[in-house]
Amino acid sequence: GLSVLKELRAAERTCLIPVILLSSRAGEDAALEGLDAGADDYLVKPFSGKALLARVRSCLTLAKLRKESADKLAEANKELEAFSYSVSHDLRAPLRAMIGYSQILLEDYGSSLPSEALRLLKTIGQSGKRMGTLIDDLLALSRLGRKELKLRHVEMRELVDSVLEESRFEGRERTKLVLQELHVAVTRRQLV
Repeated sequence: GLSVLKELRAAERTCLIPVILLSSRAGEDAALEGLDAGADDYLVKPFSGKALLARVRSCLTLAKLRKESADKLAEANKELEAFSYSVSHDLRAPLRAMIGYSQILLEDYGSSLPSEALRLLKTIGQSGKRMGTLIDDLLALSRLGRKELKLRHVEMRELVDSVLEESRFEGRERTKLVLQELHVAVTRRQLV
């Protein structure tokens, strides 16, 4: 029984078929072994016909609900992908303009701009490129529903370190922008 069950679960065509294991092996360990192998239910002999019918109905109802949920999830993934695609294209045009115009300003007027203005223009360009990467990542995320997921080893320390470094950088940049805005606001008030 368990080897047949494992084969059923391994095959794409039969993996969602509800399975109730009927066994003479009683006890919690036997039931857990059957459920761990992928059975939807485990029934110990002797059992009544009513008990078997009730469990079959329950398994069929759950299988139907799983299929409906899978169908809804697939539809939601399609909608998410379409939305992400649309949003990414709507965001790319102004983003390209922002990056392009800041680059033109740097190239045409960079030598005559104060150092603070140059730094701000470079920050605009870098932020625009970062946003472009985020848009690409959003599109990649939306396409995950169509791809087969593959397990792979991940070095959690490296991942955590990179996220922390990125957060620190964003925090420093955000702090600089807030301080600059405050400086500009104070300067304008002093001039008035």
